[in-house]
Amino acid sequence: MVIIQKDFLDISAHFVIAHLFKCYPKTAKIYCYEINIEKIEQIKLDKNKLIVGKFEIRSEITFERDDINFAILHYDGEIMWGVSNSSNDDGFKEMSNKSLSEH
Repeated sequence: MVIIQKDFLDISAHFVIAHLFKCYPKTAKIYCYEINIEKIEQIKLDKNKLIVGKFEIRSEITFERDDINFAILHYDGEIMWGVSNSSNDDGFKEMSNKSLSEH
């Protein structure tokens, strides 16, 4: 038997990349994790897309939770993304303002 253990950032990365191609509702389930989108902003120009957001992820098994900030850019066929733990709202505001002000 092989035990596969994923952490919140692994699952968050999966969700963020999938969100680029599939619009999830405010509350979504990925495997045994519940994701509650708190904030999301999107800029779309032709086939290019920038999404910046924040969500809470919670394990339905251990009930652990974390807040995650993310950004994903689909530009000219390339995908660049990042996820990080968020201990406060300042990190999200800074990332959001920086990403969105450049467009």
